[in-house]
This record gives sequence, structure tokens and C-alpha cells, in this order.
Amino acid sequence: MKQVERIKNYKNTLYVEQVQKWIEQIRMLLNIPQKEIIYTLDSYRHWNYFLCGNKVIVTDINYPNGIKESSSVYLLTLLTNNPNSAEDIKFETIRENPDNKYKINTFLALLNEPCMITEMIDLTYSEIIQFLRKYNQSTFKTDRYLFYVKPDKDYSLSYNIYAKDLKLDVELKIYVKMGLPMTTVFPKSKREIFVDDLSHSLSNYQIAQCKQAFWEFIHQDCQELKTNNFFALELIKQTIQPVEQDFGWFVNKVFDKKDTGFVNIYIDDFLTFDKKPYFFITKNDENKIRKFAVFNFLKAEYKTTGIFKNCHNKGNTWKLNKTELTQLVTFLKQQSKNKNCTNWQYLVSTYNDNTGEIHGEILPNDIKIPDYTILAND
Repeated sequence: MKQVERIKNYKNTLYVEQVQKWIEQIRMLLNIPQKEIIYTLDSYRHWNYFLCGNKVIVTDINYPNGIKESSSVYLLTLLTNNPNSAEDIKFETIRENPDNKYKINTFLALLNEPCMITEMIDLTYSEIIQFLRKYNQSTFKTDRYLFYVKPDKDYSLSYNIYAKDLKLDVELKIYVKMGLPMTTVFPKSKREIFVDDLSHSLSNYQIAQCKQAFWEFIHQDCQELKTNNFFALELIKQTIQPVEQDFGWFVNKVFDKKDTGFVNIYIDDFLTFDKKPYFFITKNDENKIRKFAVFNFLKAEYKTTGIFKNCHNKGNTWKLNKTELTQLVTFLKQQSKNKNCTNWQYLVSTYNDNTGEIHGEILPNDIKIPDYTILAND
């Protein structure tokens, strides 16, 4: 039981309580009833986003100060399930600081960005919002159990996962073994799952039944989020009662799987300790677990120095085979759609506009693509 006690005792009380205060401030300001869930979406370029039904609340809350009288607050009502223009959104200014104004185009750009709530779900904010608007306590239901997340005062970094035994009408709480640094990872076996009987009325056999059901459940797919149920629950946890995480810097998805045919290609603001320019690619494996590979822009090599502190590169390190590397290089050499350049030139240009501009490390626009196929591991 030492492992589960370690999970329970590792807490982030200050941050969790601070976020709850922000939410209560928003409730009071906008008269939102207590029964309505307010999801914490994320922080993006110094703005904070919350979701309640079809409404997105945007504020310039600063941690740990919360909403001040000078804070800007905006209410964006989504008029369609998939807004893609200003006409699809009702934009209201609740309060505005003249020195810090928000524009609707900023929100429209966010909708198409990769989700930063959890690194294991490779979807845009638009897709995440659509899912959260439909989520309820019965979303993850089996014949015997409901699995769900709700706020509590445990405040541990483990997910606030609960199970409702529908047959016995009792509630259980589930903890998952943590990885290092203190992060919850997909359990390798049932030994990394711990179940608390909150009713104190169940036998060991009945508790073991719940653990087995949860083990089977997390291996099943959540089709809407294109991942397994375990990481779907992580998303819910991080929006209902988020814990503080180091999300690194802003990430820019330059090409997605629809473009490349097999991977997503990103650049971001985060630099490695050796200051070498890089881009990275991600793909979910057959078990829906994200894997990633990081490439040096300047020569054919994988990057590792300091890169793993960026949450978007958490997952399984990926060394591509010859076929995969050839597919990547072929795509980068192709003419970019609707742009007068190759995909490689567009990737370099995007890096310069984003990371290079921030850190003063601009790449030559005419640099040649390295022969990444020599990195093949087969």
C-alpha cells in the first residue's frame, strides 16, 4: 500500500485551489448556476479559456492573482457545433482593459491549434470542445459500472477517477501508479491500479471486480477522441480539476495527417539546451499511445538534448524505419498545396516566423533538406 499512499500524498493544492477560485469568480460575474460545469480549457498566448455549455469565457487572469477589476473578460457563445467564422460566434465584451483587448480572430485561430490540455490526445481545440459539450457522468458506462471524473479535495496528481457500481449502488475511487517526474501514465498491469471502496461495505472480491472492469475499460477506444478511454478520462480530469503542469511553449502544427498521409509535423517555441533548430513528428501507435520523433533541421540526426521537458514530446520515442523515413522525406520535397514553395521550404519558413523570430535564430530559406533516410533502423 506504500505506492497508493505515495500517490495520495503527492499534491498540488495551491494551484488546484487557485483555479477553483477563478471558476467561482467567473460564476459570480456571469451568474452561472453551481450545477453547470465550467471546464478549464487552457492558457494560450496569455489568455485563459473556460467552457460552460456552448459558451467560452476568455479572460486575462494572471496566476496567482485571479480576476482583478482591471481584467478583461469576454463571453463567446458558439452558435454552431463547429464554428469556423466570426458569424458562427456571438462575441460579448463583459469587461475590457483598453491596454489588453481580445479579438475574435484569436479564438478562431485557437480552434484549429493542437490541444495542449493533454499530450496524449492529438486533436484540435474545436474537436475537444465538441466532446466536452456532450460529456456527462454517463458517457463512460459499462454493463456494471459508470466511470467518471468529478472535483474533490484530494488534489493529488492522480486523476480524480470514480466508479459507480450500478448493481450495488456504491461509489469507489481509482488511483493509478505515477511515473517520473510525477505524471500519471498508462498502467502496465492491474498491479498499478488501486481501488478505494468509499462505502467501506465491499468485499475484496467485489473491489477486485471493479479493478478488472476498469482494466478492460481503459483498453477500449473512445472513438470521438481517437484515443483510448484512459486518456479520455485524463482530458476530463484536466478540464474539470486541472493540476499544474509544465506545458512548455506554444506548439504550431504545420502539417497534419491529412496532409502527410501518416504523421503530424510540428514546430514550437521551445529550444533544446544546445540551441539547435528542430521539428518533430507524432503518430499514435496500434495501442493509441502517442509516439514521437524529433529531427534536427540542419543535418540528419534525431534530437534528444533537453527536448523531453516539453510536454508535447512526452510519449514513446520513435525511431523510424526506412519506409517511414522515405515517406517523410518524399512529402517534404513535394510542392506545398496553395503555396509557391515545397513543404520543406514552408516548414522552414514557419519555423523562422515562430521559433526563429522569438530567439533570433533564423534559418536560411534555401537550406537543403537533409537525407533523413540514413537514420533508418532496419
